[in-house]
Amino acid sequence: MESIKQGPFKQSSPDAASTIPILTHGTGANYVKESAQQVTSGASAEANKAVAKDSNAPLRTRASAAKDYVSDKAHEKKHDGKAESHYQRI
Repeated sequence: MESIKQGPFKQSSPDAASTIPILTHGTGANYVKESAQQVTSGASAEANKAVAKDSNAPLRTRASAAKDYVSDKAHEKKHDGKAESHYQRI
Protein backbone atom coordinates (compact mmCIF):
# COMPACT_ATOMS: atom_id res chain seq x y z
CA MET A 1 0.00 0.00 0.00
CA GLU A 2 1.28 3.45 -0.87
CA SER A 3 2.21 5.69 2.04
CA ILE A 4 -0.12 8.64 2.68
CA LYS A 5 1.63 11.90 3.50
CA GLN A 6 -0.16 14.34 5.75
CA GLY A 7 1.78 17.27 7.12
CA PRO A 8 5.09 16.12 8.58
CA PHE A 9 3.67 12.62 9.23
CA LYS A 10 3.67 9.66 6.87
CA GLN A 11 0.96 7.13 7.56
CA SER A 12 0.64 3.66 6.12
CA SER A 13 -3.14 3.40 6.51
CA PRO A 14 -5.99 5.81 5.81
CA ASP A 15 -7.47 5.19 9.28
CA ALA A 16 -4.29 6.33 11.04
CA ALA A 17 -4.03 9.41 8.82
CA SER A 18 -7.57 10.48 9.65
CA THR A 19 -6.95 10.46 13.41
CA ILE A 20 -4.11 13.00 13.37
CA PRO A 21 -6.15 15.98 12.11
CA ILE A 22 -8.91 15.28 14.65
CA LEU A 23 -6.41 15.49 17.50
CA THR A 24 -4.90 18.66 16.07
CA HIS A 25 -8.29 20.27 15.38
CA GLY A 26 -9.57 19.37 18.85
CA THR A 27 -6.47 20.80 20.47
CA GLY A 28 -6.71 23.90 18.27
CA ALA A 29 -10.36 24.32 19.16
CA ASN A 30 -9.51 24.06 22.85
CA TYR A 31 -6.81 26.70 22.39
CA VAL A 32 -9.27 29.07 20.74
CA LYS A 33 -11.90 28.39 23.43
CA GLU A 34 -9.48 29.04 26.29
CA SER A 35 -8.13 32.16 24.57
CA ALA A 36 -11.66 33.52 24.17
CA GLN A 37 -12.43 32.81 27.83
CA GLN A 38 -9.19 34.54 28.80
CA VAL A 39 -10.19 37.66 26.87
CA THR A 40 -13.70 37.60 28.36
CA SER A 41 -12.34 37.28 31.90
CA GLY A 42 -9.88 40.09 31.26
CA ALA A 43 -12.59 42.40 29.97
CA SER A 44 -14.83 41.60 32.93
CA ALA A 45 -11.93 42.21 35.31
CA GLU A 46 -11.29 45.65 33.81
CA ALA A 47 -14.99 46.56 34.04
CA ASN A 48 -15.05 45.49 37.70
CA LYS A 49 -11.86 47.42 38.35
CA ALA A 50 -13.48 50.57 36.99
CA VAL A 51 -16.55 50.10 39.21
CA ALA A 52 -14.36 49.42 42.26
CA LYS A 53 -12.51 52.70 41.66
CA ASP A 54 -15.69 54.74 41.09
CA SER A 55 -16.04 56.99 44.14
CA ASN A 56 -19.67 57.73 43.20
CA ALA A 57 -20.69 54.07 43.52
CA PRO A 58 -22.03 52.77 46.84
CA LEU A 59 -19.46 51.07 49.10
CA ARG A 60 -21.19 47.68 48.84
CA THR A 61 -21.11 47.87 45.02
CA ARG A 62 -17.44 48.85 45.02
CA ALA A 63 -16.54 46.02 47.42
CA SER A 64 -18.43 43.49 45.33
CA ALA A 65 -16.73 44.73 42.16
CA ALA A 66 -13.32 44.46 43.83
CA LYS A 67 -14.07 40.86 44.83
CA ASP A 68 -15.25 40.07 41.31
CA TYR A 69 -12.11 41.72 39.89
CA VAL A 70 -9.88 39.38 41.87
CA SER A 71 -11.93 36.37 40.77
CA ASP A 72 -11.87 37.45 37.12
CA LYS A 73 -8.10 37.96 37.19
CA ALA A 74 -7.66 34.45 38.61
CA HIS A 75 -9.87 33.03 35.84
CA GLU A 76 -7.94 35.03 33.25
CA LYS A 77 -4.64 33.53 34.42
CA LYS A 78 -6.16 30.02 34.55
CA HIS A 79 -7.43 30.27 30.97
CA ASP A 80 -4.11 31.73 29.85
CA GLY A 81 -2.31 28.70 31.26
CA LYS A 82 -4.73 26.27 29.65
CA ALA A 83 -4.51 28.07 26.29
CA GLU A 84 -0.72 27.95 26.42
CA SER A 85 -0.85 24.24 27.22
CA HIS A 86 -3.14 23.58 24.23
CA TYR A 87 -0.94 25.76 22.01
CA GLN A 88 2.14 23.71 22.92
CA ARG A 89 0.32 20.52 21.82
CA ILE A 90 -0.47 21.87 18.34
